[in-house]
This record gives sequence, structure tokens and C-alpha cells, in this order.
Amino acid sequence: MPFAVTHVLVPIIILDTLRDRFEIIKNFKLTNRFIFLSGIAGLLPDLDLPLFSILDLFGIKIASNIGHRIFFHNIWIPISFFGFFLVYYALKRIKAAKVFLILTFGFSIHLILDGMIVGSIMPLFPLSTTEVGLDLVRLLPISRATTMVSLDAILLLLWLWHEEIGHKIKDYF
Repeated sequence: MPFAVTHVLVPIIILDTLRDRFEIIKNFKLTNRFIFLSGIAGLLPDLDLPLFSILDLFGIKIASNIGHRIFFHNIWIPISFFGFFLVYYALKRIKAAKVFLILTFGFSIHLILDGMIVGSIMPLFPLSTTEVGLDLVRLLPISRATTMVSLDAILLLLWLWHEEIGHKIKDYF
């Protein structure tokens, strides 16, 4: 599984880059708070891990290898978020609609990353237990942990470079 930094940075980088480059996204007026929310949404599917730890404190044992990537790693949650987006958009509640669209985006990016980079997910659970995943990390000659740490470092450096070039990050210091 990609580390938390990857799950936060990838939706932020993609959405911010789209916002900077495409007029249709610029017109959607995504503030930095919405970009930040996309990073938070990128972490949401992994909330089962701390939840299992909390339940364990109360004596409720759920093995993380049984529950992780099952309950929250399916398409029904982002589809639900997108449904809320459509409802709020139809009601002209644009800010709420944006929130649900950003949640859909970040959550979906998480599922794509988990399905592509390491292991597999069950996108149609509980209707189907069919697993989907490319597990691209297995193709590399280095360990999974080294790959994930390297990916985090590369993404962070790319993000900082993007911010320096596009937003003059040195102006903040």
C-alpha cells in the first residue's frame, strides 16, 4: 500500500496542476482549502486502520489483514459522494457540491493508487469479492518499503518544485 504521504500528495498535485493549467477548472474556483481537502479525501479509505486499533482497545478484535482494503476500498463510497455532489449542484448549493466532488476525486485517487501500485482492492465489495490490482511494485528490483519511501520523497520534491515554479513558494518565507 502506498504510504499516507503519497495518498495525500497525489490528489493535491493532480488537482492543483489541473487548476493551474485548464480554464474549465479555473472557472470552478477551487481555493487552496479545496485542494487541501482533496489530500484529506485521499486518506479517507485508510481510516479503517486507526478504527481497527481503537476497536482493539475495547476488546473488539478485527485483524487488519482481513478488514483492510475491504470495507472502505470499494467504489460505492465515491459513487455516493458523487451522488451528493449531483444533488447539491442541482439545488444550487455550489460550495457543498464542490466539497462532495473533491471528496469523490480524492477517494477515487486513493483507490486507483492502491489498485495500481501495491496489491489489489475489491471495488465491488460486498456484491463481489473479485480483486482487481496491477501490483506494479512487484516488477521493481527493490523492496516494497524502499519503493514506497522513494515514491514519497520524489512526490514531495516534485510538489515543492511545482510550488516554487508556479506559486513562488519562496515568497512565503
